[in-house]
Amino acid sequence: MTTSSNDITIRQIGQEELDRFQQRIVQIFLDAFTTDGFAFNAQRATEAKAVSYLQLLLAQDSVAFFAFDAVKVAYPYYPIGFLFGSPLSSDRYFCYALR
Repeated sequence: MTTSSNDITIRQIGQEELDRFQQRIVQIFLDAFTTDGFAFNAQRATEAKAVSYLQLLLAQDSVAFFAFDAVKVAYPYYPIGFLFGSPLSSDRYFCYALR
């Protein structure tokens, strides 16, 4: 699945694209979860943990989308953002949240 506007393209991806763009996706992931309100994660978040977590998501019936900007800002061609979605049944902690 691909959706495009003039400047942004959003594509559903799989393990192959995750491997191809791993360095950039890990950078975005770590930037998102180790800065500002999430700064408390900075000491615990590592590249290896990020890769492991993202691979685990893909293995659990998740869907993943990468956003690309037609090489206007991100050059060479690589993702500027991503979104992972997974069923709640894949979340091992969800059952505890219901109690």
